[in-house]
Amino acid sequence: MRRTPLWASLPEADQELILPKLELLKAGANETIAAQGEGAQSLFYLLTGTVRLVRLDQNGRRIVSGFGFGGNLSADRGDFLGLGFDDVFPYSIEAVTDAALWRFPRAELMALNEGNLDLKEQISGMASQEYHRTQTHLDTIMEGAVQAKLARFLLVLAERIGHADPGGTKVSLSMTRQDIADHLWHSIESISRAFTTLRDAELIGYQEDQPHLVVFNKTSLSSIALDAD
Repeated sequence: MRRTPLWASLPEADQELILPKLELLKAGANETIAAQGEGAQSLFYLLTGTVRLVRLDQNGRRIVSGFGFGGNLSADRGDFLGLGFDDVFPYSIEAVTDAALWRFPRAELMALNEGNLDLKEQISGMASQEYHRTQTHLDTIMEGAVQAKLARFLLVLAERIGHADPGGTKVSLSMTRQDIADHLWHSIESISRAFTTLRDAELIGYQEDQPHLVVFNKTSLSSIALDAD
C-alpha cells in the first residue's frame, strides 16, 4: 500500500492520521464486498485476487460491467474501486477469487484531498481510469460479432494484466465463462464457441492445468477486434 501513488501523495502526517483507520478485508470467492445501491462510505484498494463489478438493470438482468485486479502485497498494480462516483455504489463488488482489499474511510480521504493538490490529481486520475474502464466495456459490447467482442476483451486483459511469455502474452483468466458472457452480453454457448474459433485459428492457446490463456498473435487478434460485421 505504501508504494501506491495515492499513498505516496499523502504527507507523512496525513498517512499517520489515516493509517489506523484502514481495514484489511478478506473475501472468499463469490462473496459480496459491497452491494449495488448501498451508501458508498468506503473506497477499496485491491491487493490480491480478482473481483467482478455487477449491476442489475431495470429488468433484473445481470450485467458484469467490469473486473478489478489485484497486484500483490508489495506492488502498486492493484485497482482502486469507488473513486468514480459519489453517494452510492452503482454496482456490486463481488469476489471472483479469494481476495484481499484495503478499505478506506471515504469522507476522511476526501477531506484530505481538499488541501493537497498532488492527492487531488491522483484521485482525479484514478476516477478517470475507473470511468474509462466502464466506457471500455460499452465500446467492447457495442459492435461486431461475438468473436470481435471477445477479441477486444482479451486484448484489454492482455494490456491490463498480461505478462510476457515465450509464445506471446500470458493472461490469467480468473473469471468464469459465465462472467465473460454476462460482460459481453452473449450466451455462454456463444462465448465458448468464440473461444474455440480463436483457439483453432491459433490466435490463443491454453496452459494445461492452469487458468492461463496465451495470446499468440496480438496483431491478428486486433484485426478481428476491429471487425464490426
